[in-house]
Amino acid sequence: MPKLHPPLALLTSAVLLLSCAVPANAEEPRSYSPGELYTYAEKAVSYERELFGAAQGESIFRSSLTQQAGTDYADWIAVGISRLGLSEDYDRYYSAWVRAAEEPPKKATDGERAVLVCLAVGGDPTDAEGWDILSREVFCRQSDPAEQGLNGTIWALIAADSLDWAEPPETVYSRDYLLSQLTSAQNPDGGFSLSPGGQSEPDLTAMALQALSPYQKEQSQSVSQALGFLEQCCADGGELSCETTAQIIIALCCLGIRESGQLDIRELTEQLISYSCPDGGFKHLLTDRSPDPSATAQAVLAIAALIRLEKNLPPVYYFGEDLPPADGIHGRNTSGQGYIFDIMNETEVAVSREKAAPKKQHKPLSPALPAAAAVLIAGTSALMIRRKHHER
Repeated sequence: MPKLHPPLALLTSAVLLLSCAVPANAEEPRSYSPGELYTYAEKAVSYERELFGAAQGESIFRSSLTQQAGTDYADWIAVGISRLGLSEDYDRYYSAWVRAAEEPPKKATDGERAVLVCLAVGGDPTDAEGWDILSREVFCRQSDPAEQGLNGTIWALIAADSLDWAEPPETVYSRDYLLSQLTSAQNPDGGFSLSPGGQSEPDLTAMALQALSPYQKEQSQSVSQALGFLEQCCADGGELSCETTAQIIIALCCLGIRESGQLDIRELTEQLISYSCPDGGFKHLLTDRSPDPSATAQAVLAIAALIRLEKNLPPVYYFGEDLPPADGIHGRNTSGQGYIFDIMNETEVAVSREKAAPKKQHKPLSPALPAAAAVLIAGTSALMIRRKHHER
């Protein structure tokens, strides 16, 4: 091998170092505009519409999807569509959903999700045809939500902060209680697991951050450690599923941050979009050949969260839009109709259901809690000034 002269050797070494230090594909992540993201979401909903047999030009809620109202799968589709503000027949879904909600749920998360679904379709969870679901499933539960696992605590706190709900005097599971229960369950690595002492999971950690987001100033250390855990998960190089990617995106959007260490919302958005299929659905894993309905539903919700972040709208699980509520309850405009918030045009989309007339007697929450229902429902206002306001 010929011997290099010192200047040439130094130059060669510098070139080699630079080639190692700068990756060949070191490009700035792409930024998607709200309009581009909305197009992906519309295509995903078109996929869902076809999947459930909706006739052309008809609402997805006039398809077989509505027959599954009250189930985990159908409800999250309804929430995602609503948070995009698409014009759909929400009244039809509400009617089917409220019948299912009359029966006490089997799992804590089913009842907690019911609060979000009710709000999403323009209803009032303190009076869903006489049922006070908010009190029954969150504040005045008969059993600790953590009995199901930490996800029970997480979604109870998210439901409690879905609006500025006043805690009734009979409250058993207050926001402070739920917050303490959640933060005390954090693992040493910063992540969260379903059961105490279990292995930290990225999707559950992302959900925990969603619940912690209104309290991020007071819980800055817990939030920072959880973000650090997610950074490590992304840096390890293993493929995250579409659902996990979606949950991390929602967490960052709820926190109002676009970048944290190695977590870049633009890179995560690119990763989410990479799961999309030609028919509009989203795959569970990149190696899958066909879209997955559950992955699609979570992708739609993540896209709604991204658009809300870009347009400086409230987080996806907070239903107090920038429009002032007419009667102290979100979801009612001045004519007494329910409405959905169109995030692209930032306007109301009215639903057909008229506000129900006040009932003389409400259905009890449970044999053990009739007094709690009467006090909470008879109150003249269901809102209070938010104690821990989400700041962007």
